[in-house]
Amino acid sequence: MASVSALRAGAALCLAIAAPACGLQASAEGEDASLELQDWPWSRRSAPGRGGERAPPGTGRVLLSTMTFPEDNLPLDVTVAHQVRMVSKYPDTIQHVIVDNRPPWMEPVNRQETILQSMSKSKVSTVRRVDYSVYDSPKYLQKFFETGNETDSCKTLEDAHDMSDISGQHMSSNTHGMFNFLEACLTAEAAVDLCVFLDPDIVVYRKDKGMIEMAREVFATQPTAIALNPPTMCSAFDEAGSDTCKTRRPGMLSQRYLIINRQRLTSVLPLKVPHEEFNVNFEHLFGDSLRRVNSGGQRMICNGAFAIHPFSARWAHCRNKKENLNIERHSRLVAQSVKKETSGDYHSFDMTMVEGLKEMISRVEAGKLAKPQESGEPAELQSVSNMCEDMCVDQNRIAQGLAW
Repeated sequence: MASVSALRAGAALCLAIAAPACGLQASAEGEDASLELQDWPWSRRSAPGRGGERAPPGTGRVLLSTMTFPEDNLPLDVTVAHQVRMVSKYPDTIQHVIVDNRPPWMEPVNRQETILQSMSKSKVSTVRRVDYSVYDSPKYLQKFFETGNETDSCKTLEDAHDMSDISGQHMSSNTHGMFNFLEACLTAEAAVDLCVFLDPDIVVYRKDKGMIEMAREVFATQPTAIALNPPTMCSAFDEAGSDTCKTRRPGMLSQRYLIINRQRLTSVLPLKVPHEEFNVNFEHLFGDSLRRVNSGGQRMICNGAFAIHPFSARWAHCRNKKENLNIERHSRLVAQSVKKETSGDYHSFDMTMVEGLKEMISRVEAGKLAKPQESGEPAELQSVSNMCEDMCVDQNRIAQGLAW
């Protein structure tokens, strides 16, 4: 029988979905292990799959993916399980894929190697290593983008420019990783109709229906929609909103959280990008090229569900920005608020940070959220920024039991 530590790292997602489906059974000699496994999930909700709803017959399957780099700052077994629980009320429809991106100019070992190995071994997730042998291949690029220049490849983006001063190699490796996700989407089993990408630090909430169910409704009513961004917290809690989702054309279709109609994307690939515009990050390339295909990219405006990014020093305009309450500092503050500061580490991650992250996730899933507010007085009322896409973290709210 697998060790408790291996199960907790690698089988956490199984427990979040449905333990029997992943083959996790407690033998008589393994009672201690099964008792420890009951610590999962760290939420006030019941884990979906333990008596939870099953998808109606005929519901399509979902390929849900995230990407990991060697220098990740959050443990994937914690964040992935949360995302699976919250993106859909039918987690039994989800197949999970981790894009393991290790650019040759970075350290070859991912800091959460043991977590990746355990999740793969237990079939919690399929781990796909990004293939850099095709990094400079024009033929590989042409599966996804057509620039009119026969020599362009992902490597070309090393000379790209970004207004936030992200390096060209960062943009090229990120784009190459997103191609890996798109490839997984295109080659998935026939039953998969939606492909979803979430950055590993994206926090998700649903009151009932998840953004997956909402996206299905939007795709059903908007035959030209190809890719969607999920609702923001502001639309999720808009008291004037309706039960019917609407959409608007975003200023930029964000890569942080993408919901793609697989069949419609397949029908428009490769997307057209003029060579002179092939010098930006994936989300610009993807979003701008979809604009050329009718109303391909849309932002969902719905009640009851949202996705949000932690505080970002690059993008957020929080009034306490100088405190730089990024996800690691944020998580430690939450741990302090519930007296869960501890020594040691969890698969190379600071244990106090991990305990705080789990508690923050628990608060989100329980709906312990501040009213979404981008501005106003006093300053501590500001809870979101960047058009409701980023958190503004406040220590007083955390002390009061709120997520941020």
